[in-house]
Amino acid sequence: MLVSRTALALLLVAASLALGACHRKVEPFDANEPVVQPDLSKIFPEGAERAMAGAPAAMPPSPAELMGSAPAVAGMTAAENAGPPISGTIRLAAGSDVPDGATLFVIARAGAVGPPTAVLRLPAPRFPFEFKLGPENRMIATLPWEGPFQLSARIDLDGNATTRDVGGLEGSAAAPAAPGDSGIEIALGRPE
Repeated sequence: MLVSRTALALLLVAASLALGACHRKVEPFDANEPVVQPDLSKIFPEGAERAMAGAPAAMPPSPAELMGSAPAVAGMTAAENAGPPISGTIRLAAGSDVPDGATLFVIARAGAVGPPTAVLRLPAPRFPFEFKLGPENRMIATLPWEGPFQLSARIDLDGNATTRDVGGLEGSAAAPAAPGDSGIEIALGRPE
């Protein structure tokens, strides 16, 4: 009796599955197994939990909430989750110039490191630049708009926030800022 190669291959696969020759080692589900909270300290930087402190546990935000047309944090109205912007001026340090096509990023972080709370992106800026950074610039709409924030700004030559260009300009505010603060000064120069 002559068997085709395809039929033989299918027969071998079916036989290996029937005999339990699976390459995965998956334990069966045990409903009585205790739930263990994973250690997220290796993923999130220290202080990141402060951003959500006091926010009640809730369902994930709807698309309307993420777009800012509805309350962003459960239990809070849109007005309660908003706040006054931080404003100031960004200037170029002596001897610095900005090439055509560069992009300015103004960044607010809840700590010295970690993900930004809010970012303002402006292509082709002119200096001195008067900025306003507020709750509408938050990266995640559910983060509360409360400081203090570490403010920094940088010029990016390719407009991509994830890259660091040689020749880009950077600067930071001298002190942390809180919502409603004005008169913040940032000077952009070559990184040291």
